[in-house]
Amino acid sequence: MRHLRGNVVGLVALAALLTACGGGASPVGPNPPAPPPTPPPPPPPPSPIDVVLEAPLGSGGGTLVVTKAGSPLAGLKVTVEAGTYSNSTQWTISEMKEVRPSLPAKTRQIGSTIRIRNGQGFGTKPFRLSIPARVGRDSAVAAFFRDPSTGTLELMPLAARTDSSLVVVTQHLSAAQLVIPVNAPAFIAAPAAVPPTGEVEVILVGAALADLRFLIRSSFLPGVDDWDFVNRGSVLAPGGYCAGATLSALHHHYTRKAVHGALHGLYDELGTLEQDNPEGIRLASIVQRTGDWDGAKPGIMLDMMRSAVGDAGVILGGPAWVMSQAEALALALLTTGRAQALGIYQADGSQGHSIIAQAIEPGVAGGKIYVSDPNVPAVERILEYTPDLVTPFLFAANADRPATPYSIIVVMGVSALVDATRFDALWGELEARTIGDDLFHPVALEYRDPADTLWRSAVGPIKTASGSLTFRTLCAECKVARGPANDHLHRAFTATYKSTGEYVGDDREDLFPGVKVPVDLGTARFGMVHRVAHDDPQIREWLYSHFSLVAVERVPFRLLRHRFQAIAGQEITWSVTNGGIGGASSKYRFTFGPHAPPVETSFSGASVVHRFPTKGAYRATVDLFDPAGIRLATDSVTMNILEGYHWRMDCVEFKSDNPSASFTAAQASAYQRWINHGTQIAGKPSDGFLSLLTPSTFRQFGSFFVVTKPGQGATARALPLFPADSTDSPPLAARVYTGSASESPGGPPGFSRTYGGGVRDNIFGAQMVTGLSFSVSGAGWARGTLIATVAGFSPAVTIRFYARQIWEPNPAPAPPCAFGKDW
Repeated sequence: MRHLRGNVVGLVALAALLTACGGGASPVGPNPPAPPPTPPPPPPPPSPIDVVLEAPLGSGGGTLVVTKAGSPLAGLKVTVEAGTYSNSTQWTISEMKEVRPSLPAKTRQIGSTIRIRNGQGFGTKPFRLSIPARVGRDSAVAAFFRDPSTGTLELMPLAARTDSSLVVVTQHLSAAQLVIPVNAPAFIAAPAAVPPTGEVEVILVGAALADLRFLIRSSFLPGVDDWDFVNRGSVLAPGGYCAGATLSALHHHYTRKAVHGALHGLYDELGTLEQDNPEGIRLASIVQRTGDWDGAKPGIMLDMMRSAVGDAGVILGGPAWVMSQAEALALALLTTGRAQALGIYQADGSQGHSIIAQAIEPGVAGGKIYVSDPNVPAVERILEYTPDLVTPFLFAANADRPATPYSIIVVMGVSALVDATRFDALWGELEARTIGDDLFHPVALEYRDPADTLWRSAVGPIKTASGSLTFRTLCAECKVARGPANDHLHRAFTATYKSTGEYVGDDREDLFPGVKVPVDLGTARFGMVHRVAHDDPQIREWLYSHFSLVAVERVPFRLLRHRFQAIAGQEITWSVTNGGIGGASSKYRFTFGPHAPPVETSFSGASVVHRFPTKGAYRATVDLFDPAGIRLATDSVTMNILEGYHWRMDCVEFKSDNPSASFTAAQASAYQRWINHGTQIAGKPSDGFLSLLTPSTFRQFGSFFVVTKPGQGATARALPLFPADSTDSPPLAARVYTGSASESPGGPPGFSRTYGGGVRDNIFGAQMVTGLSFSVSGAGWARGTLIATVAGFSPAVTIRFYARQIWEPNPAPAPPCAFGKDW
């Protein structure tokens, strides 16, 4: 300005010279008046930003105090502990007189906006900030960070309130550390420049207590925005990860929900299992540990707050404390519309727990705080408080510990005590399923099929033909604390659950090589919780490390025989039912006992014929092997071999005594025919049978009977024998025989059944019940009545009365028989 003003004077002088040296023809007049002197420049307007403190602070910490006379910020104090920052810092505190951000209704800004700059990010320890404030006890007051570029407000944790100041605790003074919501309203008239790291605005917000007496809710809802797993702790956070679960849930709600959706169930494998979110549990554990919430931080913070409230003349956790915290929470929910982290502590400060406050309902005589507790996800709990009494709340550090009274509450805010800049990277690792890989020791899940003794890796779907599998967890890098019965040095702990949530079992006992899991036919999924020992030998418990979801398909695998009974030397055809285990290069091995070598067949030719040489009980086995010789499946069956008896069809002449037939209760779907018939069996009466035959298939089904020999009784008994030699018989597996057992003379032991038995033939899908009454004379006559009820056939059914069958050792070949008679 001085340079510009000199040029103006020179131009004025040059103009005067030119006028004096003008044309000589001009008349000479009086001299013109001298120009007025140039007025002095106006004083500059007062600066809208008044720097009230500029001072360095060494790494050893200390206290800075604003002492500028006449400043409303005089007395503002910053107290920083040694080691909070590794280097010396330069602090600048300014009063921004013209910055008055918009606030929601019923709230007002108290005092000027304060800008604090120290050029630092997140410190290693919390530090205190004491801000001058004179607010009556009829009003609530709280301090907030403010990001000028977005207008985001965020609560600063309150340590003490006096008649002249507000003491807050934080680990940073940087807008770059704030959690900026994606869809939250911003109280800002126009966007401002993004502040550099280590700079933030601070404002005090107040409201009349009478204007806060209503239910103030945030948009956070239990069962929607909290995690779906229970706070039980992990190997990284043995005491629990309540703070990690609380803070990560809040961060997702603020910054990710609009894009990714609600958190509850978002990363859950199965809604029926609460352990099946390993990535979420790992994220919560990492936040818990790296934030030092299990270590020094709670102690440092409580000590700092005790010091602050002691300076203020109140007691940590006393009536003045709880009301100040509740009022700050109400202002935070009303001003930001967002849920807040809430710390609760035992009276002596020895135990702490972290929850989420999503609503508050202040009243004249206290009020209610509505919270989400990571120990009981999806449940809203209510904490009550009064002006002069702190109600003890029953909580626990984690869900597996007994609940005890907690009587101190601290509103933690969002990012003041959390390095929120790390969350984006953690969420990225969670999405990539790599979170915690550098912190949690890797585990491997193995299983053993009882068909073989080999342990296999349980990666991918498992197919088996066995009724159970055994699983175990190995951790080569873990400290393992198992007993001497442990069959593997690296074996950790496995707990198994069904996909529906039911607990199956675990391998806590060292006597077991793993956890045995029953497997039903079909496909099922099982949840495997892997627990490992902590590196600290003082922590004597198995701690959560990871979770695996295993799909198991059990397919049918059975050894079949085409005869139910056989005699010595009789051919028996053996085959296999395989529901899908093995492949084209697999082989079957049939074993029938020490009397014969094993027989191997190809995968496509699983059928062999074998004769047992003598009577007795034999155990036949089939094994399926892969090309490497590993047994994939096995099944066996015990068969009783008889001596001397076999089936023989004998031609028998039937003579009718005036057969008759009549129909009763004829229906389209059920048909009943009564046959009254007396028959003489020509030849020597012996064991015999009756059979009914359908015209469409000519296969036998029905009830069989034994006719006793002359002189041995006068009662016929039903005998559901298996016509193994008859090619017209349906397969044994298709028949279901009913009836009670009794012996009958004239036939092999164990083959007779009481008269009145029924047979259901699954091939034909029909039920046939036969009733039989016979008498035997000494001359060999057999007379009686057959009552046959047939359901499921049309009225055109033909019922045939058939021949007898002889049991005898080594029978002569039977001639062809043309037997049967129709009625």
